[in-house]
Amino acid sequence: MNPTQEPDRWRARTRLVSPAAICLLAGFAMTVVVAWGLAIWQGATWQDGAARMRGVRARNPGAGEGTGWLTVDRSSTTGAVFFEAFALPGGGSVASRPPGASPDSLPEDVVPRWARSHVLRWTRGHWPPTYPTGHAYIDARGWPMLALWCDYELVRPATGGFAMHAHGGVELTGLKRVKGSSFGAVYPVALPLRPRWVGLLANSLLYGAAVGVVAFGASAIRLRLRRQAGLCERCGYDLRGSFDGQGRSVCPECGSSSD
Repeated sequence: MNPTQEPDRWRARTRLVSPAAICLLAGFAMTVVVAWGLAIWQGATWQDGAARMRGVRARNPGAGEGTGWLTVDRSSTTGAVFFEAFALPGGGSVASRPPGASPDSLPEDVVPRWARSHVLRWTRGHWPPTYPTGHAYIDARGWPMLALWCDYELVRPATGGFAMHAHGGVELTGLKRVKGSSFGAVYPVALPLRPRWVGLLANSLLYGAAVGVVAFGASAIRLRLRRQAGLCERCGYDLRGSFDGQGRSVCPECGSSSD
């Protein structure tokens, strides 16, 4: 191998790394923008056409969960999934099955693996008996895969009533939306910040590839049109009549040459 070829190959590889990194960063930015846009505009209630699924099982006293029932509702639509979990004492589950919901199954069947440690907090003996911590509300966004999520905490002020506050997301002041349908709670809209790594990476690669196809496709078309018109492929200068002694077009503007 000619020793002078190795630096040339290294420079060629370096030139490819920079566009790839730019495309990946662009794909990441688009993933975040899409997830945030869905958080603002996409509903997650059965009134909005979301698919509903409910999981119910008796709590396990032997695992420290106490007695009663664990109920999980899942509302899913394009680019949005909302989970509501209720761990209640007594002899029954939470309200009746919502309209359009599938027949009852187990909560573990309703909640995907990535969200179980957040939604099903009571399955490993960590059941807290106080009222607010007996509930969990998770909102995940992203397309084509869920990429970012946040959760909500139910707070009961001393003045009465209740309020929902987002954690792991940026609340948008004054913008609220009804989510789920168990008791029609109004939630502040929040831009989710917590990553679901598989979805975040997959969406970033997909959007980055799309950016690369568009960018490199446009560049290839531009080069072809310039070549056909007799222009410099690099700067677009008119090369007609500009040749060196070896029959190559030499650009007097930028110094590049082509056969």
